[in-house]
Amino acid sequence: QAPVAAAEWRELAGLVRHSFTHFHLELRVLASAVDGCGTRKTWCAIDGLGAYALPTVMKIVARHVKSNRPG
Repeated sequence: QAPVAAAEWRELAGLVRHSFTHFHLELRVLASAVDGCGTRKTWCAIDGLGAYALPTVMKIVARHVKSNRPG
């Protein structure tokens, strides 16, 4: 089940790959547009993610999402 209800989730092309010390991780990433109203989360534009202390793997996911944005 999606963590945020959205009108339409779509799978992005390709995989995100990251290696940890003892294992390799491959992620399929889903994306959707949401407004964030009524939620108790921190929201920011994808271009503003650099202002947050994110783990390396999440920075890689953000770059993947950004490179797969339509238009």
